[in-house]
Amino acid sequence: MFPGLSTIWPEYALPVINYRKRILDQSIKNAVEAGYADNTAAYSWTSGRFGNCTGTGPCFDYQYHLNADIVLSVADYYKQTGDMAFLMETGWPIIEHVTNFFAAYVKLENGTYHTFNLTDPVSNPGMTLRLG
Repeated sequence: MFPGLSTIWPEYALPVINYRKRILDQSIKNAVEAGYADNTAAYSWTSGRFGNCTGTGPCFDYQYHLNADIVLSVADYYKQTGDMAFLMETGWPIIEHVTNFFAAYVKLENGTYHTFNLTDPVSNPGMTLRLG
């Protein structure tokens, strides 16, 4: 839904990102409470108005791709508008914290990157990315 909004009506897409920016501090707390550094962020699956991890909106071992989707929405909005002030003030803090989370989450073992609990379509408990 977001790519269509940002393409046709970017002014209606912006509140979606502004909401993610508003709950960024809670998303950072979510990550820290799970043992990640304070330069990371983990958004909950269903966040309500607070953005905290709950029984209906888990943050860990569930639906990590949501965080990547949030970063993609920021990048998409910037591509559509070219608004550098938005990117620096609103978008970059989201991009930085979420990508730091993924950098900490993905593990390199014997030349292979591993992720787990991505809830992929084939119900595989993990995904392996092989190098060269």
